[in-house]
Amino acid sequence: MVVRRALEVAEQLGGSLREALALLELGTLHAQVHSWDEAIAAYRRAAVLYRQGGDLIGEARVFEATADAYRAMGRADEAVRSYARAIEGYRSGDHYRRSLAHCLYRLGELHRSAGRTHHARREYEEAVEILEGRTEADSAGLRERIEGLLRNGLA
Repeated sequence: MVVRRALEVAEQLGGSLREALALLELGTLHAQVHSWDEAIAAYRRAAVLYRQGGDLIGEARVFEATADAYRAMGRADEAVRSYARAIEGYRSGDHYRRSLAHCLYRLGELHRSAGRTHHARREYEEAVEILEGRTEADSAGLRERIEGLLRNGLA
C-alpha cells in the first residue's frame, strides 16, 4: 500500500510531521473502508506527532477526522469532544476559517440530534458568521443550509 510505504519512508527520514501526515492519510483510508479501530489508532498516533511538532492545524485536522469517524460509528459523545478539539486548533489559524465553520456545523448537528438546541444554535450562528462573504460554492451552500435551520427553529 502506497500510504504504508510513505509512512515507512517518513519514519526512516525521522520527520515526525511527515510521519503524522502519512498516519492521517492512513487513518482516512481505514475510515473509508470502515476499519474504524485502525483509523482511530492511526489518528491517535498522528495527533501525538503533530502536537510534539507544534503543528496545531495538523492536529486540528486529525481531530476533525477522528470526530468524523466517531460520528460515523454512532459514538456521538466522543465525536463532540473531538470536534471541540479540532475547533480549538482551527481557531489558532486565520487561514482555516472555512474548516472551522464546517466543524462548527458538524458539532451543531450532533447537538441538534441530541436535543441540545441551545448548543446547536450557538454553533450554527458562529458558523454562519464565519461563512458570511465567502464565495466558494460549498461555503455558500452550507451557509444557506444553516440559515434555513435557524429560520425553521432547527427543525
